[in-house]
Order: sequence, then structure tokens, then C-alpha cells
Amino acid sequence: MRIDNLVIELTRRCNLKCKHCLRGPAQSIDINPDLVAKFIQKNHIDYISSLVFTGGEPCLAASSMGVIARDLVRLKVHIGTFFMATNGLVFQLEMMNALGLLHSICDETELFTLAISRDKYHDNKKIHPSWGLLKTAEHPIGSLLLEGRGAKLPPDKYSHKPKVDSWYWSKDGDGGVLLREGMVYINAKGNIVKCCDFSYAHQDKETLGHCLAKTLIEYDSEGYEAAEEN
Repeated sequence: MRIDNLVIELTRRCNLKCKHCLRGPAQSIDINPDLVAKFIQKNHIDYISSLVFTGGEPCLAASSMGVIARDLVRLKVHIGTFFMATNGLVFQLEMMNALGLLHSICDETELFTLAISRDKYHDNKKIHPSWGLLKTAEHPIGSLLLEGRGAKLPPDKYSHKPKVDSWYWSKDGDGGVLLREGMVYINAKGNIVKCCDFSYAHQDKETLGHCLAKTLIEYDSEGYEAAEEN
């Protein structure tokens, strides 16, 4: 199976308390990274058009990042593009090694993006100096560091209206299954939702269920069957 957009919430921990954060207060919850490999195998996924790591602050879950990256390489899964945003306060070698592995299986390497949210709404005055060194260091992803834009509105005017994605299925050229549109978001609890812009509380209301309870096709059998008929 090839899927369009997979977002993995590595952790709900964060080292900042931004007033405009859409997630809500941080929680001491990390994803079980072994779930991702099992999810990939259960759904026979061999290609992910867009892979995103999120949180919380994803850099606080460097070990999980490493496990997932190694499993994707081991399972011979390729990705089209990759994105991760960080507040830049944490820098770990294990995290960089994981991103290097992901870069090695990325088809569109020029779109492999690592962003630091340095806007005026983030209280991150102490960005780890190693992030600056990456701009000139000889590292596989050293030239890919970008400055994120973060929130576009001040907290008192921040309006958030999340929209649940629809999934659209089709056959790929080789007769395999393609989830050609729609987001698959696996949160730190291991549950699936169809949108990345939910608060933690809202995720619980919109969850389809645990990522290993059913296959993606079983979670959207009506949409899949409609695609089969067409």
C-alpha cells in the first residue's frame, strides 16, 4: 500500500508553554515506537508520500525517532518528502542520526525540511548553538535547516477551526492499493485521527481507534468500497 500523508506524534511532552499552542497543556506521554513498524506491516505500506514527525516537542523523543527511522529502513519503506518542526532548544546526536537515515530513504531530498519555530510568539531565546553550526557543517542534512514561521497570529486573535480530512482510495499502476488523499495521524497514544490540527482533548473525540486494531481499509471500508466500484 502507498499512502499520501502520515503524521506521527512522537510525544506530548514539551519544554515550552506557549499560550497559542493548539495542543493544550503538555502531557507526559510518548509513543511506543514499535507500533509504527507493526502499523506499516499490518497495512503492507511500502511508500509514504509525505512523512511528518510532530509533538509536543519532537526532539524530546529522539530515541523513538531513531527506532522508527531504523524500522522504516529495515522494512524498505520509502518516503517522498519529510517535515519536522522544532523549537530548537534540544539538540541530540541520536536525533540527527535518525534524520540522516530518513534522508537516505527520501526521494525528494530537496523537500526534506527541518524547521525551527523562531517567531515572536515562541519563548525560545536559548536555541541550542549546535543548530546554528548545522548551517555550515558537513552533515547529510546540514544544508536543509530552515527557519519556521510558527503562529501567524498573536494569541489573543488566534482562531483555530480544524477540518477532518477525507480519505480517497484508488489502485496504483501495479494493481496495489493507494490512499491517494487524506491524512493518517497516529498520536502518542497510538490512536488514529484524520487531522493534525486537533488539541489533545479533541483527538480523543475524533479518534477512529488504535492503529493496530484494524487496517486502514477496515477503518474506511465505505470509502474503499466506493473506490473499488469506480
